[in-house]
Amino acid sequence: MLIRLAFNDALTYDAPTNTSGANGSIRNKKELAHEGNKGLQHAVDLLKPIKEKYPNLSYADFFQLAGMLAVEAAGGPTIPFTPGRKDSWSFPPSGRLPDPTIAENATAHLRAVAERLGLPLRQFVALMGVHKIGRWWRDVQPPYFHQFYAPGPLKFDNSYFKDLVSGKLPKDGYLLGDLEIRQIIETFAEDEAIFTADYVVAHEALSLLGTKLPTAREAASAAAAAAAASEGQALALPAHAQVAVGVAAVVIGAVVVGGWYWRRRRRLQAPGL
Repeated sequence: MLIRLAFNDALTYDAPTNTSGANGSIRNKKELAHEGNKGLQHAVDLLKPIKEKYPNLSYADFFQLAGMLAVEAAGGPTIPFTPGRKDSWSFPPSGRLPDPTIAENATAHLRAVAERLGLPLRQFVALMGVHKIGRWWRDVQPPYFHQFYAPGPLKFDNSYFKDLVSGKLPKDGYLLGDLEIRQIIETFAEDEAIFTADYVVAHEALSLLGTKLPTAREAASAAAAAAAASEGQALALPAHAQVAVGVAAVVIGAVVVGGWYWRRRRRLQAPGL
């Protein structure tokens, strides 16, 4: 649920107009009412009391951090996190989220969404690998979820792609009809390490949609360059203070969200991530 919340907040990005994206607007009730956001009001309600204790962390940052920690809690990789997203109440028009009900020309729709987001097709396909642990279909299409997804373990791995190749996910089988997408799926199904590496890059890229923030690697390089340039000189205190506040907010947010998430998961006997 937390993964889906983070994804759906970011998936509203429109590259041609540079609007929406990971800006926390999904907490707007009008946006939550969109068909693809069914069930996510619960996630917002659960996170809100925790977020309010840390006003220096934006909702946009908080939602993305929660999604990243949910992936990690499921045995997945650590996703690099860069703070600094700005909150917005301006909700996007409906229809920007991928439509799971499309049957005809479904691969064309998938390609169009990836292009609108400005993400390479391979990254977009990699993101689909968390459909199982995110329990994507539970609220959107319950019968399909209970028939094909519910029995599986809530674990980050490449089983989604393995199941696709073996024909265990008939509703998603349309993906195999596109040669390029099929080749990507088969690569991920055959090698979990490749999928995981691609997923990390894709998830970080998704989390930055609609922002001007650098990737974690770019931020680290810039910090190293600044440190080298200032060697032997006193750095301005405001810059140090800003960095300290930002880092503290991220660390505190990570610890709180992670600890709360696991306590709640045990108490409710793993209802879904």
